[in-house]
Amino acid sequence: MATVAAALVLLALEIGHLPLLRYLDARRWQSRFRSDEEFDFDPNRRNRQEPPP
Repeated sequence: MATVAAALVLLALEIGHLPLLRYLDARRWQSRFRSDEEFDFDPNRRNRQEPPP
């Protein structure tokens, strides 16, 4: 079990340096997605419409 854990840690640390696994590195894809900070999200507001006056 320790061998599997060590292998997973090494894979996680070296994923950006291995040519075939470079496609899994999040930094490669970050330019294609918007940041969460760009969204105007209010957790207290539900997706309901205001009643007409």
